[in-house]
Amino acid sequence: MSTPTPSANPVAASWDQALASRTSLLPLYAIGFGLTVALSFAMSRLLTGFSFVFGLEPSTLVWIPVIVVIGLLMAWYRVHLLLAIARHRAHQALPTPMESLRRVPQLLIAGILAVGFVAGPLIVLMVASALFSLAVGAQEALPMQEIMLEQAGSPGARLGSLFQGVLGLFLMIAGLVWAVYASLRISQASPLVIVDSQKGLAALKQSWAMTPGRLWYIFSWGIVLAICFFLLGIVAGVIDSFLAALLPVFVSLGLASGLLTGFLITPWTSFFTLEIFDYVKHKAAESTPNPSNNV
Repeated sequence: MSTPTPSANPVAASWDQALASRTSLLPLYAIGFGLTVALSFAMSRLLTGFSFVFGLEPSTLVWIPVIVVIGLLMAWYRVHLLLAIARHRAHQALPTPMESLRRVPQLLIAGILAVGFVAGPLIVLMVASALFSLAVGAQEALPMQEIMLEQAGSPGARLGSLFQGVLGLFLMIAGLVWAVYASLRISQASPLVIVDSQKGLAALKQSWAMTPGRLWYIFSWGIVLAICFFLLGIVAGVIDSFLAALLPVFVSLGLASGLLTGFLITPWTSFFTLEIFDYVKHKAAESTPNPSNNV
């Protein structure tokens, strides 16, 4: 699949591509808008029947399966949108809905493996950190007489307590660092499954092999994109509040947020994901030795 040369500024490049595609992919964006508004309405109906004292009213329980169905449709839509945008950028025929649906099982497998891979060491380190912190807290809770006796019998008790506290903090920081690092290393697994039709486990392995040396690029531009979306979200919230003041039904629909999400944020995110993916794959191919050059 031929793709454009990746840009050094994926935020600007994906923004330009999202705007340029608004005509050819407008029907697809409209589906995302409809699903977003439908989910907003269903969630508002469910929350209106919720009480911290009495729980959910029986009449509102019908909205739970509706929300689940809409959520599943939105998950499929994001897969279909990413594949459609990849085909659109490569000037190829757009995928059929079933073609995108067939990628969902491997995407779920990759997601489950990714969660276990990231969360497993994180949980172990966090539990160890909590145990060290509890041990220090238990020592601090001893009566003053026992502390004095302990210090008299063991001059290094305070030093040991300090060491346990520092070790607990170190383990917690190590867990957070691992979670960020591992997430960045396997961040390209989803586009590998969706765009390149990789199997779940193979996509995780290939993403791990592709990303060394590109982690700061992925992380920093992701932060820039998140800031842009945050600012756009503030604008959408102000518009939604204004519409709600004019007509209360707009409170449950969230039209401004739906328009922003369906026609801008979701397409922009998809183009950004592909820009990052193409850049990482391009750089990984450049750094891989070509066997023909050694002949």
